[in-house]
Amino acid sequence: MASVFSLFLAVFLLFNFHVRAELVLEEGYSVSTVLDGNKLEINPHSILPLFGASNLVLLDSEHSAFFTVSFDAESAIKPLSGNGIGFSDGDLATATFSKPKSFAVDLIGNIYVADKGNRAIRKISKSGVTTIAGGSKTEGKTDGPGQHASFSTDFELAFSPERCALMICDHGNKLVRQINLKSQDCARGSHSVLNTPSMNSMLGNFEMDLPLDDRFHCSLYQNSEDVNMRSANC
Repeated sequence: MASVFSLFLAVFLLFNFHVRAELVLEEGYSVSTVLDGNKLEINPHSILPLFGASNLVLLDSEHSAFFTVSFDAESAIKPLSGNGIGFSDGDLATATFSKPKSFAVDLIGNIYVADKGNRAIRKISKSGVTTIAGGSKTEGKTDGPGQHASFSTDFELAFSPERCALMICDHGNKLVRQINLKSQDCARGSHSVLNTPSMNSMLGNFEMDLPLDDRFHCSLYQNSEDVNMRSANC
C-alpha cells in the first residue's frame, strides 16, 4: 500500500513540476539595446512615452533625475529636471526629488511624480515643478485638500485618460486613491508641453519656495464591492 501511495505522489509531483516549468515561446520578437546607461552614467529605472510625441521620459531613481530621450537621427538624451536629492520646487534645472520610483504622463505631457521619499505628488510642466498633494514629514492617510493630504512612503502612480484622473496605488496604506485632473490635461490631440523648443528656456533661476496647488483635495468613499478607495478631486 505504501509503495502505491509513493508512486501516486511521485506522479503527482512530476505532473505539477511539468506544468509549472512549461514554456511556450512565441517567435517573431527580438531584443536590442537602444540606450546604455553605463556609458551615460545614468541608471534607468523606468521610461514612459510622451503622448503625441516621439520623445520618451526616463527616470533615474538613483540620482533623482528625469531625462527626455529621443531615438531620431540625433538619438539625444537631455536632462529634464532633478538636481540631486532634496525637496525643492521651482525651476526645472534646480528642482530636487527624493529617489522617486514611479511617475505618470498626461495627454499634454505633464509629468506627475510619486516622490516617495518626500511623501508627495509632484508635477513637472513647462512652467517648472510644483507639489500638488502631500509633502508632510510623517507618513499618513489623511484626506482633504492637497496641502493636508498625506501618504505612505510606498505608492505608485498611473494616468487614466478615460477618467481624466491620476490613480494612486498607496501600498503602505492599502488604499487606491484618485486625483481628478484638469480637463485640458486630458484633451486628446493636444501637443505635449514638454516637447516644445520653449523647454530649453526653462532652465533659469532657482526658487526655494514650494508652490502647492490647493485645488486638489482628498475624500474617502466606498465602491459597490465595499473596497475602500480615496479620491482627490479638483
